[in-house]
Amino acid sequence: MCAFGATEHRCAVAAAALGGHVRVGFENNLLLHNAEMAPDNAALVRQAAGAGSLLGRPLASAASIRSRFARK
Repeated sequence: MCAFGATEHRCAVAAAALGGHVRVGFENNLLLHNAEMAPDNAALVRQAAGAGSLLGRPLASAASIRSRFARK
């Protein structure tokens, strides 16, 4: 999932709930789910990770993502 703007967090939660993958960051959105300006990119990542955790969706490691998308 990749969304833009104020609805990014809602889209991320919906995608995770439906079994999809999520990518968030300042390049698409600057706001937290409560409409406050995120202090940094990490805040958006923490927010998405927290939602995933509540849904029972663990974070992927960098190594697992690299292996999933490696050219074969």
